[in-house]
Amino acid sequence: MPVDVNGAIRPMTPADEPRVRAIYLIAHPGWPAKSRLHYWAHPTLVLDDEGGILGFTSYTVGVDELGLLMYGDDLCVMPAMRGRGYGRVLAEARLDYGRDVGCTRFLGATQPDNQAMQAILEAQGFDRLPLPVPRMFPHNVDAILMGGSIQV
Repeated sequence: MPVDVNGAIRPMTPADEPRVRAIYLIAHPGWPAKSRLHYWAHPTLVLDDEGGILGFTSYTVGVDELGLLMYGDDLCVMPAMRGRGYGRVLAEARLDYGRDVGCTRFLGATQPDNQAMQAILEAQGFDRLPLPVPRMFPHNVDAILMGGSIQV
């Protein structure tokens, strides 16, 4: 179902970075902050609703023997704004960028209890992969990997 975001998804600017960092820490209480250059090393899109950043997603594009692969790094929405479809809109915008640069596959990691992210990835056609990643997240939490072909 399309979501009216009354704004735009756009690349992060230097002025957005403090808000992106704040949203990350709010969405992940008790986790360490990302490194100083993290969001510049990983392209980051923000959902800007009339001047207020509601959420963001970051990613990386890599190359292997099969071509270009998009790795979803973060997808965070302000807790008060969750359940309105903003996460799905950000996830789809991230895939659009991947398609635009020629990515044919996606890989993302999430926590076992993050049902919302798993539902978003499943709705995009990605499967849970049988490759557990032990202790990937803070507090020794294992990761669930999800991925597959990016639908054109």
